[in-house]
Amino acid sequence: MKHMTQTFVSLAAFLFASFAIAGTQNHKAHVHGMGKLTIALETEKDGSVALDIPAESFLGFEHPAKTASEKKTMKDAFDKFKNNLNSVVQFDPGLGCAFSDAKIEFERPEPGAAETGHADLNASYSVHCAKELQGSSFHVPLMNLFPRIKQISVQIITQTGQTENKVSHAEETLKF
Repeated sequence: MKHMTQTFVSLAAFLFASFAIAGTQNHKAHVHGMGKLTIALETEKDGSVALDIPAESFLGFEHPAKTASEKKTMKDAFDKFKNNLNSVVQFDPGLGCAFSDAKIEFERPEPGAAETGHADLNASYSVHCAKELQGSSFHVPLMNLFPRIKQISVQIITQTGQTENKVSHAEETLKF
């Protein structure tokens, strides 16, 4: 029965995280310089990280890239994200974490929005660690990687509950 309860809690955390991540696809409050980061632990050693941020705070513009310069800016930003996953969320190196399945996409303004309509970037990746994440601490140095980001709302979903914190400095420490 205990195993079944743990499985149910893990499944519930995973489903909630999936809905939270999917929810980033719906337009909501859009504030330049602010982003939302969701970290969901599906098991003691596995989790997912999802980021929803205004395109302006990531790229410097919110419309689909048109010029060669804008296309290069977008490609460079996407590559910077994918190549620096350890600089989005920095887990304790002693946990032996590896990242995979990195995805990032430009969410176009809602249909009918003006050319200056708000657009977001949605990014996600998976994390697998050799040691348990629960009880460990981490940093969110994303603001060093993308300096237009000034504050991040960090939602942490674990098998024991859910918390939300605001981070405005990369050196701030959060715990699972």
